[in-house]
Order: sequence, then structure tokens, then C-alpha cells
Amino acid sequence: CSMPIRTNFELGLLLAVVGCGGAAAQNDSKLGPTEPVITDVERYMPLKADTVYAFETSIENSGEKGVLMMHVDRPRANQAVLVVGGKAQRLEIEKQGIRLSNGGWLLKAPLSVAAQFKGQFGQVVIRSTDATVDTPAGRFTGCVETIEESTAVQKRVTTVFCPDIGIVALDAEGTIGDDFGRERAVLRSYGPRVDINSLPAGK
Repeated sequence: CSMPIRTNFELGLLLAVVGCGGAAAQNDSKLGPTEPVITDVERYMPLKADTVYAFETSIENSGEKGVLMMHVDRPRANQAVLVVGGKAQRLEIEKQGIRLSNGGWLLKAPLSVAAQFKGQFGQVVIRSTDATVDTPAGRFTGCVETIEESTAVQKRVTTVFCPDIGIVALDAEGTIGDDFGRERAVLRSYGPRVDINSLPAGK
């Protein structure tokens, strides 16, 4: 698929996590259990049902800022659906890690420095297992930092996964033609989705 360079967060998160050409998610969360056994990898990407993440985004070239929402659905214990900007990507939770249904891994064991695995568009290397990152949602420590890079398509994505939280920071950069773009996203808030229709009257 093709996309404008100004949406480099899509270049990063929607390629590394959600992917190109994703369809709107179907809510089939009642198909199975939603409490799988937590693996070492899943601790860094918990994928709890009905969790909503809000990311502050900034585009380096233009200075434009925004907010991007990500919602987690769990149709089955071994499957999750991430919805970002109306696009959805199914993830398969396996013993080795979390695999994108359309190819490649989001995060894969072993979680050790210099370990490598195939991502969606390039090779992923674990740069750190003890990273610290400051975000509007707070300071997170003991995090796994990965870099996915492909010289063929000139894309590079740095992602920070923190224990019991998931993705807290993402830096995506790439070149389309002669244009270079970079966008950063940091976690602003996260928590269970709130159904405003279930709130008491007057709230």
C-alpha cells in the first residue's frame, strides 16, 4: 500500500502493528475466553480486552501534533485485534511471542539484547531490555526497546514496550522518493474502555 510521508505514525504503528489495508474490526469478543496464560513476551504487550491507549503524536517536518487512539479487542485467548484509526490488525498469541496475522512478529522471544526476528517490513533487533522512557502517562522502566529496519523500503521504527503496559513510545522515520519524514508517538493515557451509556444518569 502507499501512504503520504506526513503520516509517519502510520508508517510505524500501522505497518509495525496494524499494517496496510486493514479493515474495520468486527466486535466478536464473545467468541471465546479473554484471559490467556501470560507469557514473558505478553507481559510486555498485555493486550487486555477493551483497553484503550491514547498516544500524543508529533510530526518533525511540520511541527503538527495530534492524538491517536488504539483499542484492544480479544476475540479468543490466543488472538487479539488492535484497532487504530479505524483499521484493524489481528495478532496471534503464541508461546514464542506475538505474531501479526499478515506476516512477521510484533515481539518474539528471547527478550535479550541483540536478539533478532522478522517483523512486518524488516528485521527487528532488540536494542535494550532495561530502557527507561518518560511520557505524559508517566516514567516507565525495565522496558524492551526494539528497532525494525529495512533498507529496501527505507523505513526504521523504534518501539518501546514496557512491562504490564505495552507500547509506550514509538519513533518512525522513512523516505518516500526524495522526502524524509519522522513522527514520534508517546503514551498519554491508557486504561479500560468506559461505556458512557452505562454511567448513572446525571454523571
